[in-house]
Amino acid sequence: MKKRLLGQWIVLLSAAALLVGCTTNNQEETESTVVETESVETIIESSVEDSETTDDKEEVTASIAILIDGEELTDLTKEVVVPEGTLLIDVMNEEYDVVDEGGFLSAIEGNEQDVAAERYWMYYINDEMAAVGAGEYELQEGDAIEWRLEDSDF
Repeated sequence: MKKRLLGQWIVLLSAAALLVGCTTNNQEETESTVVETESVETIIESSVEDSETTDDKEEVTASIAILIDGEELTDLTKEVVVPEGTLLIDVMNEEYDVVDEGGFLSAIEGNEQDVAAERYWMYYINDEMAAVGAGEYELQEGDAIEWRLEDSDF
């Protein structure tokens, strides 16, 4: 009888160990699934917030003209629509083939400035010479930008 009782206890303990093992494994899988689901939700929420931030930015429209010796190169004139806060140098790098030397342009579409002749690319905002480099100027709504290759007066 003791052997029979001992055998039943062994079977009962084995069954209990098996159940505990399965329960722990299922619990770990459940916890893992919850963590993965939370991670995916966080990524989706972050993407939606980034998208909303980009969509919330106002856009500005500006025109850009390229002039050499007072003559506008009409085939290079463009109207651009960019997010508010966009720097002029970024637009120039995106829209034209330029040589950018630290925010100052030395060539636009193959038309190079001539340092020896003191001819430089200068830009004007709404017909006034810019007070800052193109790497610092943020385009504003309605800006008329003119890049002029001209003799220096300084």
